[in-house]
Amino acid sequence: MNISKRWKEYAVGVIIGILGNAGWALIRDIPVPPVHVFTASLIRGLFFIAFALMCIFIGRKFGASTTTASNAFGLVSRKVPLSTIFVLEVSGSQPLDSANCDWRFFLTNCTNRMLRHVELSNVKSDLGASELAFREIPVIKPGEKMQLFYELRSRRMTDRNAGRRPTLWEFATDITGEGRSSYIWYTIHVQYREVESEAIRDGDFVAVCFDLAERKMKTEEAEHYLNERFRTWEL
Repeated sequence: MNISKRWKEYAVGVIIGILGNAGWALIRDIPVPPVHVFTASLIRGLFFIAFALMCIFIGRKFGASTTTASNAFGLVSRKVPLSTIFVLEVSGSQPLDSANCDWRFFLTNCTNRMLRHVELSNVKSDLGASELAFREIPVIKPGEKMQLFYELRSRRMTDRNAGRRPTLWEFATDITGEGRSSYIWYTIHVQYREVESEAIRDGDFVAVCFDLAERKMKTEEAEHYLNERFRTWEL
């Protein structure tokens, strides 16, 4: 019989409560000679510490599968797996800080279904001075690889009033100073609709890295990055 995760959590909570109450009643009702009052108090204190540690351990085990990930579509209480529906790729030959920067984004539909209204979440730079926004893909065929059109927006009022847009390099270098890695990863959430349905489907996550040392973007190690990120959230 399948029991939902929610009811399993309630059942575990009730069982822990019953065991804790029974253990406390057992310790509390043991007759203690006056000479051993201190020892009895110490044992009761150790019981509460052990019980609290057990609750923390069980809570972490149950909470590991509901890690919260933040994205532009809202808060998603879930793991952060690499998408098996879409593949994100980047391509370019000129450095990101070049006046001739030609870097582009591509998205591939890895399913055997035609998908509609494919949306990628907006991405804020590390310090939040600029934002990378992708245009919706109206339709993408099975196995089709399409270029993603995007725009960079400044989140500074002075830049917006002047009509100034940041560059990819300015987006990449909007980071905290000393001690930062030269590999700056950004996670992007994908949503879509199927041809026969208006329901919004979850396409999971893709990721892109800005390699500051090489002045380029890459996506090849996205799976490793997301696995490490989720493992860190679990700890």
